[in-house]
Amino acid sequence: MDKEIIIIGSGASGVSAALGFEKRGIIPTIIDVGKKMDNTTSIHGNLYDFRKNNDLYDLLIGDNLEGVSNILRGTSLPPKLTAPMNNYIVSDSEELSPVKSENFGAIQSFAIGGLAAGWGAGLYRYNNDDLKKLPLSSVELESFYDILSSEIGISGSNDDLTSFFGNDNTLLPPLPLSKKSDYLYEKYLRKKRMANKNGVFLGHPRLGVLSRDHAERKMCDFSNFETWLPDIPWVYNPAQTLSRLIKEKKVKYKNGILIESWRRENGMIILEGRDISDGSSFSTKAEKLIIAAGTLNTTKIVLRSKKDIKSKLNLLDNPLLQIPLIFPSFIGTPIDKSAFGMTNLNLIYKPGHEGNTLQGSIIELTSPPRSLFYEGFPVSAALNIKLIKMVSPSLMALFLFFPSSAEEAGTIKLNGNNELEIAQKDYMIDRKPVKKIVRTLMKMGAWSHPLIIKQSMPGYAIHYAGTIPMKRRTSSDYESSMDGELHNEPGIYIADGSPFSNISSKNLSFTIMANAMRIADRISAKITK
Repeated sequence: MDKEIIIIGSGASGVSAALGFEKRGIIPTIIDVGKKMDNTTSIHGNLYDFRKNNDLYDLLIGDNLEGVSNILRGTSLPPKLTAPMNNYIVSDSEELSPVKSENFGAIQSFAIGGLAAGWGAGLYRYNNDDLKKLPLSSVELESFYDILSSEIGISGSNDDLTSFFGNDNTLLPPLPLSKKSDYLYEKYLRKKRMANKNGVFLGHPRLGVLSRDHAERKMCDFSNFETWLPDIPWVYNPAQTLSRLIKEKKVKYKNGILIESWRRENGMIILEGRDISDGSSFSTKAEKLIIAAGTLNTTKIVLRSKKDIKSKLNLLDNPLLQIPLIFPSFIGTPIDKSAFGMTNLNLIYKPGHEGNTLQGSIIELTSPPRSLFYEGFPVSAALNIKLIKMVSPSLMALFLFFPSSAEEAGTIKLNGNNELEIAQKDYMIDRKPVKKIVRTLMKMGAWSHPLIIKQSMPGYAIHYAGTIPMKRRTSSDYESSMDGELHNEPGIYIADGSPFSNISSKNLSFTIMANAMRIADRISAKITK
């Protein structure tokens, strides 16, 4: 019998692991729930042209009121995940893996492509400074970053942020900036000395968004549907790579299965779970198991397999501030209908002395609904609506991310009812650098104020990590080796965010992907010796 290699999960890390095996000519099996959108859409053109002749209820609200689910259910999902046509990404997650949380907005996905089916597609290489508290170096990841970059098609530029993001010759050209972003960037270039002296650097983001045709995918058409439509071809989704691997018979794929635990029998790893269509039990064998189910579900599988309802493990996520930016010169102007409606610029704050480097995404707001800003104006309801209409063309948002380590970690455990329990104290965010950043941006024409800055609930960044830390030498049941192998569990590997015991302010998605590919490559090297 062939040596069966099974990957749990079709998200960014699971598919990247499959790419690592492709490199060595090994065909793994991906097992996944793999929920898909219920129906396809034939919407074309630009959002603002489309709305002139069409009712947007199905697009913005939905038959099941998905578009207002945060209000009705008290959740805190990002706008893209409440969009009715994207709701499949998180649908049924509460039933498939219930979570009881204290001050933590846990977000899970059992969709094909995982949460990356609805991400912002920011893909940043970690440098040695980002990795300094981890047993990894950037050199060990470099070749895998390069392969992934060629597979994905990452737009960006070697500019003032190159020292933070790395000099990448595989980049596609950067996406054209929106009018406000272009205005801000021109101001930055003219006032660079002042901005840099204050620790502020601006540049183009590294996005898995196509600025020109790549492989069989079309370039961005600036239609403003990024928030509303699923599977937009120019925004990378791991399901796109999975589809290619299936078509080329380089991976076997079985969906509709929720893997819940493993046990051992006669030297084999026995996976156990259930068929979600009818609830019937499911079982299969593997010689090598790569768990890439997302940090929350991977942790649950490990704890359940060990029948452990006592241990509390660390759980990380990036603290996040949402900082509205108002460009006074754009108040009352026509909305920018041809902008890319997600990240347009990145901001890095690097203090000249001791202190944390922070990363921010400056996001265009042409695609999200205006109702997002309703609570931000402290006046009457009628006046709020008028203000939103007048001010929204002048708005952008800075999402400012902070690093996270074991010292600030929350906890995660499994209880006797097969529920995850998550607890997190409020993040203690140092506001001094925030004030410095805001003052610097105001000198470049972008206004904000402390009263309108919102601290997101823990969990909102969805950069979950740290439950099964990677160690050069493992010593506990909940540590993984440099190869990703779980302590005292030969043949079982952890390949998502779980091994990262420290995360910088930089989005770690691309590094999770490169590490998953690295782990698969190291497993392959041993098999093919």
